[in-house]
Amino acid sequence: MKNDNQLDNDMLATSITHPRKVAVKCWDVLLEKCSSLSCFASRIEKQAGIIEKSEKVDFFDKYGEDGANSFKGDVTEVFAEYVLKGYGRTWGIYNYVPFFSVCGEDQDVGVDGTGKTKDGRVITVQVKYGNWSTALDHIKRKLRTFHWTSISKYGVGTTSRDQMFVFTLAHDINWMTLGGHFHGRLKFIAQEESGGIYLPNNDPTEVCSLKSVCGNNPTFWKTFCEMVKA
Repeated sequence: MKNDNQLDNDMLATSITHPRKVAVKCWDVLLEKCSSLSCFASRIEKQAGIIEKSEKVDFFDKYGEDGANSFKGDVTEVFAEYVLKGYGRTWGIYNYVPFFSVCGEDQDVGVDGTGKTKDGRVITVQVKYGNWSTALDHIKRKLRTFHWTSISKYGVGTTSRDQMFVFTLAHDINWMTLGGHFHGRLKFIAQEESGGIYLPNNDPTEVCSLKSVCGNNPTFWKTFCEMVKA
């Protein structure tokens, strides 16, 4: 018999450290009986819409258009911490730590988190909100800043292809962003899985699938709900 109340006890022993977790006071609304990424994103959009139209709400500490955007970003960064701590090794990301957990909320250098490769080199992660109808665009979402900061401040190799990850709830990646920029050095974790666009050297830019870890997985969503409320 299917047990939708099962929890992942290994993950429950791993705390979510992102400081903005406590600013979001509507985790039940976002996650109760949630079973898919599209459901999760739809609920984020609904709550953000309430924030945008309100002068004050009791489930978040910011309001207006800026508050709505902050809400989307904060929820996505907390979600990214959960996913990358639990499943990041699937894509070659070990020991993920959110930037704000170490440096505080008032600093932002264009990198949202760091990790390690299997052989101990630094990994940088940029987290971007998105939904089922959007494709991630490198210009609009300022991925050049992330790319430059990763190399200049974090010492990411200029030719490596396993040290820079973009985590997004967007449905997919704009084809020019995927194949036409950054020399194929960025790897993407998004809703859709793809072999990528093949570059002239026949080396594909890979898109890792979020659905592979949380699609049809009630234990995933139930555990996430328990962890953000801990």
